[in-house]
Amino acid sequence: MGAGYDAGNATTMATDAMTPLFNIHDLVPQYDNLILIDGRPGTGKSAATAKLITSFIQKYKSDITENAWVIHGGDSKESTTASEQLRNAIGLSDTNLVFNRLGLLKKLSSDYVEPTEQNGEYKYDTKDYTLTEDGKLIPNWKLTNTEEIPSLIVIDEVQQFTQLELTLIDKFAKEHGISVICLGDTAQSQTHSSFELEEKLANKIIEEAKKEGVTIEKIPLTISLART
Repeated sequence: MGAGYDAGNATTMATDAMTPLFNIHDLVPQYDNLILIDGRPGTGKSAATAKLITSFIQKYKSDITENAWVIHGGDSKESTTASEQLRNAIGLSDTNLVFNRLGLLKKLSSDYVEPTEQNGEYKYDTKDYTLTEDGKLIPNWKLTNTEEIPSLIVIDEVQQFTQLELTLIDKFAKEHGISVICLGDTAQSQTHSSFELEEKLANKIIEEAKKEGVTIEKIPLTISLART
């Protein structure tokens, strides 16, 4: 039987309608060069696991840890200090550069623009990204042409980055053959990013839904994704 549109179940029907078009899980980015270490506070992500990894790298490929970037996911001056503390805790020398979240993103792309925030929802301008028909979310910011290329990137509190920002980092890492070690607690992430569906994609979803016997007169043109 067909189902009519109402505001209460519009998002559910839109999600169901997307399934035959592309797997809704495809909207969760698949990173090529990012390694995520996910754990609750106090479980030893930074002090133990990251140090173990960097110690292993130092033992077998010491030159990699001589030119690393260490990042804390916050944006304040205290976050830069936290990056320095993490660098020291995992046994890296002070010749390795440190950044906060915004500092890293601006380093990677001078085009990068912060999303606007409203009631915990982070919204980018549509010119900043492309949402493809197969569900891939692609940042439109160009990578900065720089000779400063690290051999390793370590990010703590990675849940503070949006998916679009992580995709930008992954793009940079893939282009230069860099591994990115990400530490964080995704359970702490309570904020979301929203992205606009192009009308032609929305119409395609509606058509696919009809094939499944679901009638949708209209669907929301915004997809909301968890911050990480």
